Amino acid sequence: MKKVKKEGYLVIATIVVLIALVAIQVTWISNAVRLEEQSFNHNVVMALNGAKEGISKHTKTCNSMQRFLCGRACPKTDQTQTLARLDSIIHTNLLDFGIDLKYKFEIVNSKELEQNRLFSPKCYQKSLNGLLELNGIHLRIEFPDRNKFLTARMMGMFVISIVLILLVMISFFITLRLFRKEKELSLRLTDFVNNMVHEFQTPLSNIGFATNLIRKKQKNNDLKKLDEYTGIIITEKEKMQRNVEEILKISCAEKHELSDNEPLNIHQLIEVNRARFEPKVVNAKGKLIMNLKADNDLVVGHRSHLSNVFSNLFDNALKYNSGQPEIKVTTSVVQNKLQISFQDNGIGISPKNLPFIFDKYYRVSTGDVHTVKGFGLGLTYVKHVLEQHDGKIEVKSNLGKGTTFVISLPLK
Repeated sequence: MKKVKKEGYLVIATIVVLIALVAIQVTWISNAVRLEEQSFNHNVVMALNGAKEGISKHTKTCNSMQRFLCGRACPKTDQTQTLARLDSIIHTNLLDFGIDLKYKFEIVNSKELEQNRLFSPKCYQKSLNGLLELNGIHLRIEFPDRNKFLTARMMGMFVISIVLILLVMISFFITLRLFRKEKELSLRLTDFVNNMVHEFQTPLSNIGFATNLIRKKQKNNDLKKLDEYTGIIITEKEKMQRNVEEILKISCAEKHELSDNEPLNIHQLIEVNRARFEPKVVNAKGKLIMNLKADNDLVVGHRSHLSNVFSNLFDNALKYNSGQPEIKVTTSVVQNKLQISFQDNGIGISPKNLPFIFDKYYRVSTGDVHTVKGFGLGLTYVKHVLEQHDGKIEVKSNLGKGTTFVISLPLK
């Protein structure tokens, strides 16, 4: 419980740190935008100062410039030339300070400046007092794309910052998810070890018990009892051997690619396993229904491993059944693949357990962990073998109504 609390505190602390980093990053970007705006405003002011000096030189040598700037009547050609000259002066000075934006300028007097321009774009103005005969004349300039320009200057840095923040957050959640998976795997491994100890402990106890009885009966030469006790030893030894083989089976299948592949008749492999399990089904007052109708059942694969796949599915159909088992095996050809269906009327699998049944060491809870024997490796092994044969397995199940496993294997 304390460990869980520590993990929860660690997650909360990490999330708080991430939020703090995001807040710091947003604040930093906001300050950077403000500094960029201040730099732009300063450059505009410097450019207007330069423009004022340029206009001063022209007003000393050009009367038409004086008349135009003071708002006096002058020929239309002089107006056009003066506007062009002013535009050239302003444009040159803006370029000198690295401002290459579309702009609008106008010459206004003090009365026009008093008009309400609250909802207009940000304007920059420069008094032309001292250059002209008339005071109160200002040069006013606007940049329609000013905000876009400032945003574009910061966009690269902003995007990089956001991407880095997102990467850190994604990395954290991926790490958290992996941690939870490892924790779940650790719990399953613990259950696996407990099950394995239980599965080996019982045969060892029975072997020890039978051995002690043999020692006692040796003196009496009771051959019938000796035969009974040695039978117990052999049975329990075989049980232990099966457990060892089951563990080694999944280990070997995962570490090595399956070799020694050969053409196989799947119907034949299924029939071999049917013959093995039919007595158990009959003993449980159940029935096996074989519907092997596929017109082509030839695949290339590993005989032993594919046989183990079918054996596992037959075994599960029997183990996870609380009544009279009914197992139906059907084959068909679908899109040049052999499809094999194992359908049973067992206890079924709940929706919450269904996504995990192929995970290593995962066992569906049945109340008592030892009610159904096994290590949670069977279906992991089945899926791994089928994937190495370029096949796949799917499962459908309703709790209390049974389970259907559908295998697909490429035909030869």
